[in-house]
Parts: sequence; C-alpha cells; structure tokens
Amino acid sequence: MDVTFLGNLLLVVDTGSMAEAARRVGVTLAAIAQQMQALERELGVTLFGARAAP
Repeated sequence: MDVTFLGNLLLVVDTGSMAEAARRVGVTLAAIAQQMQALERELGVTLFGARAAP
C-alpha cells in the first residue's frame, strides 16, 4: 500500500473534491482518480459512491 495514496485519500475527504486534492498536490485529476481506484482494489471496498451533479 502506498502511503502517498492514503495521504491523498485524506486530502480528498478533507477538501470534498478529487479535483481540489489534485490541484493541491500538483497532479492531474486522472492521477488522483487512479490512486483512489488502486486503494479500492487493494482494500476491497468502494471509497466513493456515484453522486449526481447538483
């Protein structure tokens, strides 16, 4: 398990946004999404459910 991915997960939760977390750590949104998917696979859980746009 990559500790960086866990830190980025906490940042996503704290900011409420993958895009904002990506901006703060200086990576693309796609990179953060891939990290979250990797954590989901490794942990065997769904971290974020789908949500409709407001």
